[in-house]
Amino acid sequence: MASFNDTRRRLFRLYPHLEAAVDKVQREVFGAYPKGAADHGGYYWNRKQPKGVYLNQHYGEDIMKHAHKFEKGLLTEQQQRRQEKLVMLRRKGMGPPKKGAGKRATKNKK
Repeated sequence: MASFNDTRRRLFRLYPHLEAAVDKVQREVFGAYPKGAADHGGYYWNRKQPKGVYLNQHYGEDIMKHAHKFEKGLLTEQQQRRQEKLVMLRRKGMGPPKKGAGKRATKNKK
């Protein structure tokens, strides 16, 4: 049974003008160049992890920064979890004191 590459080679021997068209379509679809091509496909750059400015371009800004302007009291999931944990710890008497009720503030009030 003939492999795909053998069939492809035979086809291009019969119709040489098809090879350039097939390569062009292949590049457009898969974004790569055939092995042994003089020009490189750039897959290496796509594979690299983005850093710095490119990372910011890839992920963009967090929408929550701007959402606080329009929706008061809007919290991210992390902020909400922290707030719930703080309330729970305060109920148990293990959380930090409220603002102005710390050790240093109550020291001179006796």
